[in-house]
Amino acid sequence: MNIHEYQAKELLRARGIPVLKGFVAYTAEEAAEVAKALPGPVYVVKAQIHAGGRGKGGGVKVVRSVYEVKVAAQKMLGMRLVTRQTGAQGQEVRRVYIEEGCEIGRELYLGMLIDRATSRVTIMASTEGGMDIEEVAAHSPEKIIKVAVDPAVGFQAFQGRRIAFALGLEGGQIGKTVELLGNLYKAFIGLDASVVEINPLVVTKDGDILPLDAKMNFDDNALFRQKEVEAMRDAAEEDPAEKRAKDHELSYVKLSGNIGCMVNGAGLAMATMDIIKLYGGDPANFRRRRRHQGAGGRSLPHHSFRPACRGNSGQYFRGHHALRRDCGRRDHRRARAGPDHAAGGAPRRHQRRQGQKAP
Repeated sequence: MNIHEYQAKELLRARGIPVLKGFVAYTAEEAAEVAKALPGPVYVVKAQIHAGGRGKGGGVKVVRSVYEVKVAAQKMLGMRLVTRQTGAQGQEVRRVYIEEGCEIGRELYLGMLIDRATSRVTIMASTEGGMDIEEVAAHSPEKIIKVAVDPAVGFQAFQGRRIAFALGLEGGQIGKTVELLGNLYKAFIGLDASVVEINPLVVTKDGDILPLDAKMNFDDNALFRQKEVEAMRDAAEEDPAEKRAKDHELSYVKLSGNIGCMVNGAGLAMATMDIIKLYGGDPANFRRRRRHQGAGGRSLPHHSFRPACRGNSGQYFRGHHALRRDCGRRDHRRARAGPDHAAGGAPRRHQRRQGQKAP
């Protein structure tokens, strides 16, 4: 599950991580009113959508008066913001975030994610803040610092100092960075996050370390114990088909192809899509059934199908595989009975029952 930037900052602020003051607004007039409560004279107007790269698409504006805040908000609200992550169709902007400005000295990158290779939370940092981390990884991989956190002991101060030194920080900035990383790790674990990305993490002219942006994703399977996070869900930002799937406890991701896939298990789903692409096809979706009772009995039109059977899809496939096993046992018994039986002739015991002499 994704949330907006202003929601992510609310969660971080509540967990001891310093963020700039800001307010969300749904109309241009409301944007102007909330801007009056900020110190100024510099304001930042940010479009709130579930996608990155907003600045490149015109979704972030730095202005210098309350009137300019209103004008910028009026232009953003209702527009379809196109970024690298939204695709050509873009996403409609329904709210904006008005934030106080700050004097930026340096821009850094900071992220936390679950590394499947090490099965640990991994901290990633880079001196190339403000850029797409994929571009940095492709062209300057040596500029990305990675530190894996042992789940048995948690985040340690020496790991924070290692990152701070690698980023070229000095003096009091090192202690601030260690504290920020420690609180960020606690938030990551405590909120069952899957990704936390701060890009950029800025060093101000006064030497403060502040998250200028914040992106957080969460594990859907843990939302039952994260009511605060679940309440932040914005259904309007979700694809209608994916929203319907989520409402029915299905794991579903809409893709651009025309071949629907309904598969039990994520690994099999990936293998199925690989095979489709190998033979020149294009899958329409990633779809797997979760392990919730009755979840697979729902259907999604145009993208997946429900087998013609009673019960859910899991029952169908279990019955199908049981039938295959029974057929295999029957074929094995026929083979042991002799060549005539294996070829389709009458069984020996049947021949004896009819008074025939078995060969």
